Amino acid sequence: MFLAIKEMKYQKGRYLLIISVIALIFYLVFFLTSLAYGLAKANRSAIDHFDAKGMIISSAANDNITASSIDQSSIGHLLDQDHEPLNIVITNVYHISPKTEKKLLSIAFIGTISDSRLVPALLEGRTIKADDEVIASISLKQDGISLNDKIKDSKTERTYKIVGFTKEAKYNTLPVVYIGLDLISVPMQAYKNAEAVSGATENMPQRINAIAVFNDDIKLPSGLTYLPINKVIDKLPGYQAQVLTFGLMISFLSGISAMIIAIFMYILTMQKSISFGILKAQGFSNAYIIKAVIFQTIIITLAGLFVGYLVDMISIMLLPAKVPIAINYGFYAVISLLTLVFAMLGALFSVHAVTKIDPLETIKGA
Repeated sequence: MFLAIKEMKYQKGRYLLIISVIALIFYLVFFLTSLAYGLAKANRSAIDHFDAKGMIISSAANDNITASSIDQSSIGHLLDQDHEPLNIVITNVYHISPKTEKKLLSIAFIGTISDSRLVPALLEGRTIKADDEVIASISLKQDGISLNDKIKDSKTERTYKIVGFTKEAKYNTLPVVYIGLDLISVPMQAYKNAEAVSGATENMPQRINAIAVFNDDIKLPSGLTYLPINKVIDKLPGYQAQVLTFGLMISFLSGISAMIIAIFMYILTMQKSISFGILKAQGFSNAYIIKAVIFQTIIITLAGLFVGYLVDMISIMLLPAKVPIAINYGFYAVISLLTLVFAMLGALFSVHAVTKIDPLETIKGA
C-alpha cells in the first residue's frame, strides 16, 4: 500500500491521465445506461403504476392493449371479482389557458372507473368529482399546464378541466391523463354526434380495451385472453426492440470498456518490470509487490469510477426535463463490479509475469 501510493504521488501526471481515461469510460457507460433506462420507463411507467398482476384483453388483439375491444356489458362477472376495466387512447389535445398560447399536445388518455386503484397517488390538487374533470401526470407541467387549466380533445372537441396531478406516468413515452371510463367509452351525442376516441359503436357502446387483474381468481369467457403484466409491457409497441437494442449496445460497451481498462492495467504494470526487478534485488518479496499492484489497481479504478459517476450526475441534472433519463443504481453496481473484476484480472496477469523476473538480469539490463 505504501509503495503504491508513493509511486502515484511521484508520477502524478501519468496516473491522473489514466484515471481521466477510466472516468470518461465510466461516464459514457453510466450515461447511456441512464438514457436507456429512462426511455424504457417512459414507455411503461403508467402500467407499472397499476400494480396489477395482469390484463385481460380480447383474443384477436394480438396481445396489444390498444387493439383490444371488449364489450363491457358482457363481462360483468369479471368486474365483480376485484378486477377493473380500463381504456387507453392515444390522442391530441389543445391546451387552453389564459397564461399561454393555445398549443397542441400528444397525450394518452387512460379511462378508469371512479376512485380506481389504477390512478397513482395525487401529488397536487384533488380527485375527479365531475364528468368534465381529469387528473394528469406531473410531467405535463413541463408543457406549461397548471391546475385548473383546460384541455380540448382535437377529435371529439370535448373540453376537460385538470383538477389534479399524479406522479409521472407515461404510456409509449406520452404523458398520461386519467379520465372517467365512460367519457372515452360511450358516444356523446351532445358533441356533434361524435363517437368516443376509443371507437365505441352503436353495437358496442360500452367498449373497453382491457381489464386489470388484481387476484388469481380468473374465469375467462371465450374470446378473451389473459396476459401477465410483464408480457403486457413487452408487447407495448416498440418496447422490446428498444430494450434489446439498448441492452445489447450497453452490454457490448461495458464488456469492451472493462477489457480496455484491463489492458491499461496490464501495460502499466509491465512498464514497471525493471522497477520491480530492482525491488526484488533489494529483498522485497513477490507477495509485497503483488499487494502493491492490486492496491494500486483498486485505487485507480475506484477513482475513475467516482469521477465518472460524479460527471454523470452533473450531466443528468443539467439535462432538460423532457429528456427521458433515469438512474438505476442496480445497473450501475453491476457495471462497476464487472469493470473492477476485469481491471484486477489485467493486473494479476501482469503480476504473474512480474514474479518471474530475475533481479540480476533486470539490474544488468538497466
